[in-house]
Amino acid sequence: MSDNEDNVSIASVDDNDSINEEEEEEDSVLESINIEDDVDAEDLDYEEVDLEALEEQVQTKKGNPQNSNVHHTDEEDIDNLSVDSTSSDISSDEDDDDEDDEYVKRFEKLDKQMKEEHVINYHPTSLQENYQEISTLSLVVRNDKGEIIDPLHKTIPIMTKYEKARMLGQRAKQINNGASIFVQPKQETFDGYLIALQELEEKKMPFIIRRPLPNGHSEYWKATDLEYLHEIAY
Repeated sequence: MSDNEDNVSIASVDDNDSINEEEEEEDSVLESINIEDDVDAEDLDYEEVDLEALEEQVQTKKGNPQNSNVHHTDEEDIDNLSVDSTSSDISSDEDDDDEDDEYVKRFEKLDKQMKEEHVINYHPTSLQENYQEISTLSLVVRNDKGEIIDPLHKTIPIMTKYEKARMLGQRAKQINNGASIFVQPKQETFDGYLIALQELEEKKMPFIIRRPLPNGHSEYWKATDLEYLHEIAY
């Protein structure tokens, strides 16, 4: 009987242990299920929070046109930058044009000065003065004896053959072209050269001779103030 009781007790103990183990397994399964449910709930809550945040952001974007203003301001800034760049380019081009104009003006001024200096230094005879100055400079001052005491007339008061040839040729051309004469012609044939010779003989030739000097200045002599030593042949 004792052995049977022991077997029954052992069997009951084993049954109790198995029952306890099954209960523990059920409890662990329930706990794991609860944990998974909690995790899933948390995930769902987290996802719901994200969706709500996104919805709020979309609503704020729709309700507040700040971003559009930002885009507009960005476009305006770009336009302003483009306008500023174009204006700066235009101003730089204008500055370049002004500098070029100034350079051209300075170059023209320098070129003009160089030409004037070159003409004065190397070609003084090409410079012409007005008639009043020439007529004043051609006046010869003499003393009581007829001697020239004028500081502006230092050369000899004698007409050279070159001056004679130049005056006769120029005067004959003028007369042949219809210029008025200052003498009564002696010859029956009106020849311009013969009339010019007669004007030279009678000291009525309306010419002023210019004599260049080595220092760059010139003397002005009236043809009537110069003596001609050679014979005048008609």
